[in-house]
Amino acid sequence: MRLLLQDRTCEQCFRVFLGGPRAYFCPSCRVERAKMTKAAYRARKRSGQVRHLGSFDQCERCGKDYTVESGSQRFCPECQPIHAAEYDRQTAILFYHDHKDRLNPVRNERRRVDPTRICLVCGTEFNHGGTVSLTCSTKCRRDYYNQKHREKYWPNYKRKNLERIRAVRRIRARYVRVLRKALNLCPQCGKEWIAPRNLIGFPPNYCRRCQDYFLRRSREKNLKNVLTPSYKGCMIKSTAGGTSRRVKGEVEDESNRQRQV
Repeated sequence: MRLLLQDRTCEQCFRVFLGGPRAYFCPSCRVERAKMTKAAYRARKRSGQVRHLGSFDQCERCGKDYTVESGSQRFCPECQPIHAAEYDRQTAILFYHDHKDRLNPVRNERRRVDPTRICLVCGTEFNHGGTVSLTCSTKCRRDYYNQKHREKYWPNYKRKNLERIRAVRRIRARYVRVLRKALNLCPQCGKEWIAPRNLIGFPPNYCRRCQDYFLRRSREKNLKNVLTPSYKGCMIKSTAGGTSRRVKGEVEDESNRQRQV
């Protein structure tokens, strides 16, 4: 935005003002030209020279008839992009010649750096051509934009709509389970249905594979709890050589032995 809004010279009163690349007149001259344009339009309307929307007119470039869709339309839909590109090219060249003393140092500095760059999405090495592009293709550019958008807006959206997100996920999971059950698939893993074993008086709602997996995970968890010692707390005792950590149970046993003596 700072590069677009610059000091421009009005073509009518030669006053310097702040404007964009296609701002040819200052605000005061712009108001006067708008009044003149409106008066000219009223004069053309009284004389019957105004084009109505939906009427036909000839293209100034190819001469083909086209349907008028706006009051300032001059070209047919096929010639409009070509004319816009030519006009942009001409105005860009004029802008470059007027500001090349400021633009060339920046471009030369970019050309001196490494001509290749690593894509931030796929990791492919590509030729950036002196631009500030961080991705190698349009797809990677879109993925990079989506990633940045999620990182910026998703945490706030998730915090404000957490309950609704959870409800949608529950409904979606319920629908998936019903669909898998109708197709004779396991509602849990989605694989082919294998009848489970009846271990607790009634069969579970998932297949034999999921049943074996849950049983194995439960046994591993119980075994880990048995092998891992659990301490209710600990006590730190200061000594001459520093601090030593002692288990609370050991301290309690030592205090009991002292009482017995």
